[in-house]
Amino acid sequence: AVWFCFGTTHFCEACHNNNGKLTKTKKENLVQCPCKPKNRHGLPEKLPDIDGKPQKCPLGINHPAHGEEFCLGCGLCRGKNF
Repeated sequence: AVWFCFGTTHFCEACHNNNGKLTKTKKENLVQCPCKPKNRHGLPEKLPDIDGKPQKCPLGINHPAHGEEFCLGCGLCRGKNF
């Protein structure tokens, strides 16, 4: 996470740029992994299936569902072209 806001929440750059919409969205309506932002200002988008199978998480680690507090660390996200 590049940003730590409200004293409670970590955001990557793209999600921070859209924090108003994301913090008002119910957790069950957030796009879930595997996904990635289309750019530094875009909301996360679901990665398309390949040959009918879902892609794996681009981070390659186990993590909670989106909307649950979890910090990956600045270096990990930056290395994934987010």
